[in-house]
Amino acid sequence: MLKPTSLLLCALLLSCLGFAADGTWGESKGGLQSSLSAGELTAGAKFEIRLSLRNQGAAAVTLPAGKDVFGWLFISQQSDEGKKAYFTDKLLVTEGIEWPAELKTDKVVEFKPRDLGEASVYKFEKGLKMSGGYPVAPDGGEFKAAGKLGALMSPGKASGKLFLFFPAKDAPMLLTSNTFEFEITSPDLTKLSPEARKTVVKELLAQFDRDPFGGKAAHERAVKLGKQIVPDLVAAMKEKRPDHSRMWIATTIADIPCPEATAECIALLQDPQSDLRSVIAYHGVKQNDPKLDAALLAAGKKAKGEGFVAYGLLGFMCFRGTVPPEFLEVGLESTDPRARSTVVNVLAGAASEYNVARLKQLTHDKEPRIRATAQKVLDAMNTAAAAGGKQ
Repeated sequence: MLKPTSLLLCALLLSCLGFAADGTWGESKGGLQSSLSAGELTAGAKFEIRLSLRNQGAAAVTLPAGKDVFGWLFISQQSDEGKKAYFTDKLLVTEGIEWPAELKTDKVVEFKPRDLGEASVYKFEKGLKMSGGYPVAPDGGEFKAAGKLGALMSPGKASGKLFLFFPAKDAPMLLTSNTFEFEITSPDLTKLSPEARKTVVKELLAQFDRDPFGGKAAHERAVKLGKQIVPDLVAAMKEKRPDHSRMWIATTIADIPCPEATAECIALLQDPQSDLRSVIAYHGVKQNDPKLDAALLAAGKKAKGEGFVAYGLLGFMCFRGTVPPEFLEVGLESTDPRARSTVVNVLAGAASEYNVARLKQLTHDKEPRIRATAQKVLDAMNTAAAAGGKQ
């Protein structure tokens, strides 16, 4: 194990080699280091970065004119499609500050915080060449903007670094900051401009439509947005889209308790897609709303052998801890053996007189497996009761 003095020497050595011990400073070139950090980061809205420059060398460093110094941000984020990476336009980083002609030893320049939410960004691809401190298009033309940085970033983690270019006749220098881990929050849609809001919603719905894995990721994002996104999801259900997308959107609506979501869940019980109705049967109970409970019961009585009642029974048990007696009766009387089998599992949770009576009823079910399972549960209940009586 290293002694404290050895640890101190290691830290000093790393500092001399251009690596900050706390990881907040980037590479060291010409005695200079830069540090990237962030302020408010909200998907679709504000994306504030902060930059610092310091002299860690043994002598003062002469700096070029501020108007000639620029920076650009590289940022990447993992998505269900894989990794997406972008770089910004050139940033006049010295704007709004007193830019010194030279930076003395141990002095720090704090740049003005910049909101890059509306900054145009371009897709970064491996193999891009650099010229004059900035990427150049392979064909010698101009890059096509992928969009605005704020709109393209999803809530969650991202990472990036900022490159500072110092022009010089003899030795121009591109200085790389530390790699900063961004934590991007979900936006308040009510505070976005109509255009920005539209962009966020469009990108979210595209993620729902992509494939089942994209739908799952979009569901997680949308639930974080809460009831503010429900009107957009309700409207999306009225549009033509893939079945997997409609099912994930329906799940999301059910997962956000509010009057608008409850009303849509009730409406979706009439949807022609049977799998989607089963999604509402299972997830709709999360709304914990008497009107929706009544609608689920009415739909269960009309349901055929499509799994609706079984999913409803499971939903009540998973998310409410109990099944209303009326819905249990629907399960007992269902023509779907999956529903009657689920009733057995529900009743196994408690040896009440009601449950025992229903289990005895199921021991005469026309399905052999249901009869056997019901008898097995009854036998277990009887064994437990006998053991309890001997204590």
